[in-house]
This record gives sequence, structure tokens and C-alpha cells, in this order.
Amino acid sequence: AASWSIKNASGRVVAIHERWEGGRSDKRFLWKHPNGRYSRNGEIKARTLPLYGSEHVKDLPPGAPVVLAEGEKARDALAAAHLPALATVTGASGTPEPESLEVLRGRRVILWPDADDEGFRHMQRIAERLQSIASDVRIFEWREAPPKGDAVDHPAVLSRSRQSVRALLEQMASTPVWEPGSSSS
Repeated sequence: AASWSIKNASGRVVAIHERWEGGRSDKRFLWKHPNGRYSRNGEIKARTLPLYGSEHVKDLPPGAPVVLAEGEKARDALAAAHLPALATVTGASGTPEPESLEVLRGRRVILWPDADDEGFRHMQRIAERLQSIASDVRIFEWREAPPKGDAVDHPAVLSRSRQSVRALLEQMASTPVWEPGSSSS
């Protein structure tokens, strides 16, 4: 159904993530090496891979906020709406290693969880890891999100209207800075 190249900050492909779909709810994700060989024995560990979109961080102005979403599809939707975005590739049950988050060093990071408890916990774990990396961390909660909704579903992202996207970015930037031990949801 889809394929994403996961690149490091210099733009080198380190893995390929494929989404395969069968019936209504039958989906599975497979990892491939850059040479096209499938990872059959778990040698590709998603938690150690770069964030999806890491190769674009060097092009962002200093001090510009970066949105970190859950999954490649969400990042692609945000980028299509001209928002500076990256994505985790671990799934909500995983957490990127601190080395994978280093691309966010000194940046203002806005975490956008999927609208479910697992997505929120995923982003809280990342927020904890970003404490010594990012200049500040915020967890954006889209309160009107449909169940399990994510950035792909947001009206401003769907419309790609410059005015709507600007208002969304302002709303995300006004989210309070996340503090260890805080747990809104």
C-alpha cells in the first residue's frame, strides 16, 4: 500500500518501511534494508532508526519549531501542508532511542500524538527523552480529533489553506511547555 525511505540527517537511506494491506483491518508493516532485502530476523530495530524526515531538519531556520508526529503518513500530510515535521517510525508501543532524537537538538519540538491513550503515552515517553535534547517540548492535544485520529485528519492539514495552517501552528505553539511529571490528556 505504501513505502517510505527512512534517511539519516545527511540524506542516506538506512531502511525502507513498507505497509501491506489485505482486508478491512488487515495491515502489516515490513522493514527492508537499503539493498531491498527484507529484515526477516529483526535485525532492523525501529527504535534505533532516524526519525522520518530527519534529512530536512538542516533546511529549517534556526529556532523554527518542529512537529513530531506518529508515523510516516502523518508526517507526509504535515509536510504537504508546509509544516516543519518529522515522524517516529517505532509505532506507538515503541520509543526512539536518544540517538535518533539528536536531530532535534536545541529545537523547539511540538509532539502530536494520535488521539488515543497509547499515542499519548508514546509522546510522553519521547518528551521525557527530549528533556536534555530539545530547547523546549510541547504535547499538542487536538481535542476535537476523531477516535484514533491524527495529523492526517486535521481540517487545516486537509485543506492546506495558508490561513488555517498558520492558525494551527499558532495553536500548537501556544500549547504549554511540557514538564516532567505532567500528564494532561
